[in-house]
Amino acid sequence: MALFNVNGTVYATDDKRLHAGASLGWGGKLGGNVVTCRLHEWNYDVTTGMMPLAPGMSPGCYPVKIVDGKIQIALS
Repeated sequence: MALFNVNGTVYATDDKRLHAGASLGWGGKLGGNVVTCRLHEWNYDVTTGMMPLAPGMSPGCYPVKIVDGKIQIALS
């Protein structure tokens, strides 16, 4: 699981990319709502989980809420 803070809103995605298994949470570069994979520089929208270049390789994206200062992720 990878967590991203975009303008004060927390988003959660699968951390392992379907291509080569690289981690976005470790070493990925976040710019606005787009994180860039450190391995191949592919871009992912963390707010939707979509990858424009290869939609079939988009990571899972999970609803997040913060309750009493703790991050809760719905893994349904």
